[in-house]
Amino acid sequence: LSLGPCPIGLLLADTMAAEDLKDDSTAPWPTDAKLKLPAGWEEFRAADGEPYYHHRATGTTQWAPPSPFDITHVNHPPPKAKDDNPWADMPEPTDKPERLRERPNLPSGHIPVLLTQSVESVLSKAKRRPGGLYDGFYVDCTFGRGGHSREILKHLSPQGRLLAFDVDPTAIRVARQLEVEDPRFRIAHRPFGELADEVGDTPIDGVLMDLGVSSPQLDERGRGMNVNDDVPLDLRMNQNMGIPAWKWLQDASEEELAWVIRAYGEDNDNLTADRVASQIKAQQRLGRTAVTTRGIGNIVKDAKFGQDERGQHPAKLTFQAIRVFLNQEMVQLDTALNAAMDKLCEHGHCVVIVFKKKESSAVSTFIREHEEPFNMRDQGDLSDARLVELYPLLGTVKNFVVRTPFDPIRPSPAEVDGNNRSRSAQVHVLRKEMRRWPSKCEALSNIRPEEERFKKPAYLPVFCGEAVRVGGQASDGSATGRQAPDAGGQASEEATSNSSGSTRGPGVAPWKADGTAAADASAAAGASAAAGVSAPAVSAAPS
Repeated sequence: LSLGPCPIGLLLADTMAAEDLKDDSTAPWPTDAKLKLPAGWEEFRAADGEPYYHHRATGTTQWAPPSPFDITHVNHPPPKAKDDNPWADMPEPTDKPERLRERPNLPSGHIPVLLTQSVESVLSKAKRRPGGLYDGFYVDCTFGRGGHSREILKHLSPQGRLLAFDVDPTAIRVARQLEVEDPRFRIAHRPFGELADEVGDTPIDGVLMDLGVSSPQLDERGRGMNVNDDVPLDLRMNQNMGIPAWKWLQDASEEELAWVIRAYGEDNDNLTADRVASQIKAQQRLGRTAVTTRGIGNIVKDAKFGQDERGQHPAKLTFQAIRVFLNQEMVQLDTALNAAMDKLCEHGHCVVIVFKKKESSAVSTFIREHEEPFNMRDQGDLSDARLVELYPLLGTVKNFVVRTPFDPIRPSPAEVDGNNRSRSAQVHVLRKEMRRWPSKCEALSNIRPEEERFKKPAYLPVFCGEAVRVGGQASDGSATGRQAPDAGGQASEEATSNSSGSTRGPGVAPWKADGTAAADASAAAGASAAAGVSAPAVSAAPS
């Protein structure tokens, strides 16, 4: 068996010898693949021959080849039905990373992220009993498989109550069983953005939101949320409602698709979003409409030249964008944050677990929009309109402000070792306090538009190397910009001689675009005088 320069050649050779493979035709994977992995990545083989990849430094394990990845021969094994844990059937090579040998990085089932920290933060200290249990009414906006809900229930007294939300029918079945087991718990089969309608006038002592998708949803092949599965691209949280992603891709225009990818996936990368949308719609016009995750993923991969700066599958951000749009995830988040802070008791906490940059930015923006000046005396003589520009909450009639008692909580290295999907998680804790500043709604009409509040400087500071730029010329005689006029509005004699090819002495700065002499010109002239060098005169700026 010829393995070429493959870095795991010895490992594969030993494995094949143990299985007594006689020739290339019996090998369960192509033998002429020439792999080029980025630094730090290693390839291993599952029992059926499918490759997977591991990065020792970060502990990342994935099915998708890391980018950049160059394969001169592509002949993937036929799709196989993976169980809940795709790492379960992996071999145990002698040089396999210790972390993988102890425990696969991708767990089967659902492991709640930052469980202890989030539950401790959501429980109201004002409702704590002497025995350590808590009274009060709490809300889990994302039940999932009930990990956070069950942990909250462990800390509630017999008088405590917990309401949970979810739209996934599978999650609802699990929650219905919990309702039977624990009368303190109730599930609402509706989006958590409808929190205000569900709780009515009942005050809430704590709210928990675990954003994104759960591990079971990612691993369930029928949802099409894994870019490596060859199943119809669905991406819906509730598959009984709405339309699947593959159908929406056929109905959406190229411009609409580009907007969704840019807004929710590619972090405002206009060109990448436009290219991906164009490639998908072009294939549809050619009669090559793809409906599966693998088919659509390959189109996106081609549009991105097979590369992803994060070392993940190039289609992952596109799938994320479509999923966020179809499930209205960002709209739900904004609506739920407003409802939660409105219904919370004073000093109550809204705990938000985020995984993506977009989610974290949305939470941070919500906090900024609901802050008030910390000290009234520090605001000086600012007008009401300026105060509303700086603190938008002052332009509303809301009676609360949002405080953050501490920085976002991140998982410990030990938790990341046990659950690799927690590596990007953050816990934002938002505390409700009563507002002190009066409303200034009457100043809203005087608010300036954004283009007036943020302006690019008209003057570009001098930046150059050894070529000294003087009077519109560099020391090599090349033109550099505007000539310095004299007091009468004419170019100075030195500048005129400069334009004919002569150069000035060092230390003379050019004139600014607004006609004023550069501040360092006089300093340079002073330095020249101190050294006994006669510096050329700089004419006065025009009035």
